Amino acid sequence: MKQKIKAIIFDLDGVIVDSAECEFNAYQKALGEQGIRISLKDFSNARGGTSIELLQNISKAKHIKFDTEKALKRKNNIYKKSLHKIRPYKGVAKFIRRIKGCKLAVASSGSIETIKPILKNLRILNAFDVITGAEHIKNGKPDPEIFLLTAEKLKVNPAGCLVFEDSKEGIKAAGAAGMNVIEISPKEELE
Repeated sequence: MKQKIKAIIFDLDGVIVDSAECEFNAYQKALGEQGIRISLKDFSNARGGTSIELLQNISKAKHIKFDTEKALKRKNNIYKKSLHKIRPYKGVAKFIRRIKGCKLAVASSGSIETIKPILKNLRILNAFDVITGAEHIKNGKPDPEIFLLTAEKLKVNPAGCLVFEDSKEGIKAAGAAGMNVIEISPKEELE
């Protein structure tokens, strides 16, 4: 017998908002300051997991050593300045506001210092009972840690959670956590 859904967990980037362009520009500028050029393809291939894991993936793929901590700090500063440009997918904020009878959470590989301002700008920050970001976990997606921690913070059994995810890594992570998953295609919009 399936367990009743008691909580809905949303990924942020690619599910609630389209932040890829702003994020790519921030990485490109931060790495460019260290003399490293990345293409959109490099960025796309390195995505999945936390920001530090993305930078480590770029380092491995390009066979270049660089200060990932410095690059991350600079990327975050650049990215924070572009948060006002990030827009939600059509209908998502309205959909979130209409959900009743379930706890709501965000489980994102982004940092809390960027997640909260984005949700605040969309006027949906207060809709969420829990927000889990990269600083709360040791292992990024596809490791289920972020989803298991979010369920624990919500005080809900993982089997009672429904996850909206767009990335292969996130879908694997939610499945490994024993949660129900709805895959959101990059171009899908909720009406």
